[in-house]
Amino acid sequence: MIDEDTGKKKEGSKEIHMIDKSVTKIAYLLVIGYGEAGTGIIIKNMGWTGTWVDIPGEKVIGIYGFCDIWNFTDATEVLQTKVMTFVNRIASIVHTNVVKFGGSPNKNIGDAFLFVWKLASLSDEPAFFAWMMRYLDGDSDEFSEEEALAVSVIVDLSVYAILKILAKINSYKQILAYREHKGLNEWIKDYAVKMGFGLHLGWSIEGLIGSHHKVDASYLSPHVGMAA
Repeated sequence: MIDEDTGKKKEGSKEIHMIDKSVTKIAYLLVIGYGEAGTGIIIKNMGWTGTWVDIPGEKVIGIYGFCDIWNFTDATEVLQTKVMTFVNRIASIVHTNVVKFGGSPNKNIGDAFLFVWKLASLSDEPAFFAWMMRYLDGDSDEFSEEEALAVSVIVDLSVYAILKILAKINSYKQILAYREHKGLNEWIKDYAVKMGFGLHLGWSIEGLIGSHHKVDASYLSPHVGMAA
């Protein structure tokens, strides 16, 4: 707002601008902290009057990806405080390629990462969810070519994301440098960063896990466990 007498911005305008910037930063941190799943859960439950513990989960269908870094205990012993840089360099490659090919990073668990390609949710796309459940049960006769193609494209993207991650792990200069690390090679001859991957298509319960001290947005089901 401009003061008509002085032609300068009013003091209140500066305060509003600062508040606006702060809210934007907080929103950004929430998205980073909770991820795509958590952001959606929070938006849907803004009017919830109970505790976090009582917020119900939602049944969704998706492709669940899980990967971990091999020989991580040895790497931690050798790298010590620099192990965080080591993990974050790998995480950057994993997350970047998952997002690039339509997925969402979900959890970082030390040397392991969970990521998801969400296909359908019961509340948002009930019809699509219903035929996806029939698809999982092996009853795909009634699906159109367009529906089948939509699923196959996302499945292909999830596989392609993992192939790109593997390619980057084996070509990225900062990751290749660990092959020359004296300490790592003393522990493991011809050391190289290696990872294991799993993918599985199925249903899960998306929701918040924890207590009033700490909550995480995640997915629970035998299908998630199968990927792991």
